[in-house]
Amino acid sequence: MINKIILSIVFLILLMVLDSCDEPFSPYGKFETKYSLNCIVMPDTNLQIATLFQSYPINEKTPRSTSFIHNAFIRLWRGKDEVAILKDSTIINIDSLGNSVPIDVYYTNNFRPQPNDVLEIALLLPDGNRLKSKTRVPRFVVPDVDRSSDIIPSGGGDVVTFAWMPNEDNQIFIPTLKLVYKQNIGGTKITKNIRIPWEYSTINGKEVGIDSPPSRIPRVQYSMANIEKVLHLISKGYTKKSNFYIISAILELKILDENLSTYYLTTSRLFDNYSIILDTQDFSNITGGFGVFGSFIVQKMGIKFSSVYLARFGYSNYFN
Repeated sequence: MINKIILSIVFLILLMVLDSCDEPFSPYGKFETKYSLNCIVMPDTNLQIATLFQSYPINEKTPRSTSFIHNAFIRLWRGKDEVAILKDSTIINIDSLGNSVPIDVYYTNNFRPQPNDVLEIALLLPDGNRLKSKTRVPRFVVPDVDRSSDIIPSGGGDVVTFAWMPNEDNQIFIPTLKLVYKQNIGGTKITKNIRIPWEYSTINGKEVGIDSPPSRIPRVQYSMANIEKVLHLISKGYTKKSNFYIISAILELKILDENLSTYYLTTSRLFDNYSIILDTQDFSNITGGFGVFGSFIVQKMGIKFSSVYLARFGYSNYFN
């Protein structure tokens, strides 16, 4: 069970290249071990994960690499009273080629903070060195109803708008839009969802849907053309369109905390919605080492469809 949860949430941070690109290295000089701690906390799950590495010399051609550190003592605090100890463990990840790849992690499945909680992480290494850091879980934002669409389609316009009021300056947001619907299969209405791309791009001759990139702008707009494309797609190959009942479109908004937002603004290397690759020394908030300790929350905003509009596709509004 733990493996499934780990692979479905943020998985972390594999490792930070511990040397600065502009720092000269001499294989004959004194080697200094450096430590990298990475942990991203999610308030919507009890499972939290951390990775811990150290640098070490190999040879002159590959002067430094990294190695996972086992047998460290890692604790997570929520306020001053709640504490969880992370266990040293190994999980099995299935890569894109279907191969089983073991991954060393520290984890706890008994730590669930709330928005605006102050969190601390502290660890004691086997050699006696200590690393620590602090973060505050983001708060939910308030939807900006005056600038947001209230139904799809929105007043005959070409776009649907979601807007909100940020709580912090320079806060990063990552929106993803999904269509939620039910399909009558053999007399049973099955709930399904499908992603609505922010835009489409042609990659290797194939059209691929792309999500909205991370941004400080407290607003995102989706074209009606892209929404309609997905509405047609859900019933492709089915002749009886009346078996489809549209519930709503749901915006899942990832809200990054100050540390993750600063990391992104410093590096602009947030590759996708689930993985943060820490491969630069431009930003670190780990005392005694390198890495990132941060958190983010996911807030959902819904919008309903016009029944008249859905009838054009042969669909029904689930709420009618």
